[in-house]
Amino acid sequence: MKTNIILLWSFLLAPFSAIASEGDTAKVSYDKLYGGISFSTVSHHIYYKDSKAQDIISSGYFAPLSLYLGYNFGRNMRVQAGLAYGGSSEKYTLTPDNKVFHTASSRTHVIAMPVTLQHVMFKFFRRFPMYATGTLMPAYGISKTEYSQSENGVTAEVNKITEKGINTFVTAGIGLNYKISPRLYGQVEYHALKHNLTGGNSFFHDWDQGFTGFLHFYKSVGIGLNYKLGLED
Repeated sequence: MKTNIILLWSFLLAPFSAIASEGDTAKVSYDKLYGGISFSTVSHHIYYKDSKAQDIISSGYFAPLSLYLGYNFGRNMRVQAGLAYGGSSEKYTLTPDNKVFHTASSRTHVIAMPVTLQHVMFKFFRRFPMYATGTLMPAYGISKTEYSQSENGVTAEVNKITEKGINTFVTAGIGLNYKISPRLYGQVEYHALKHNLTGGNSFFHDWDQGFTGFLHFYKSVGIGLNYKLGLED
């Protein structure tokens, strides 16, 4: 997964090195209708009601990979709606006395439906038009946790927990577009705000919220690729 993200990142940023030598052909133009794919490094956390697994191992985390359709209202406003997937896994083993082994693992799968509104703020930056962006995203998650205890090679106890739940998230930030080809244009975003509207917002459990410096920036980035579907704006 990390390799795919790095390759997508490299592909999306490559045009910047060539744009400086291009003329008006480097300016971004929009169609009324477009499709796209995007990935966000922003980690979201679904809080399950009366969770029993949270005290054992972390679960419910995901960073969304989205497919969407978008529509431009004139030159300043556009709306996107799509389907996203994300997930995470954790595993650990503790041997406090070198005799008893405590093993726990979790796996989370999440399906989400992001709806995004974008507003172009600076039209005169035609090569790199900047926009404000906000997303409302309900997400349904399933986490399966397994905990076992063994001593002298004999498993004494195995517990399996399945948790399901829906949380709704909101994110907001700024972004810019850049031209790749007549039909393709990329986007890079910085998400300054993340909030869970229906679940918790714990700095302890949502550990990435406490990052500073480069790590905070890295965990706040979104990248995407858009394809114009032929309806000129």
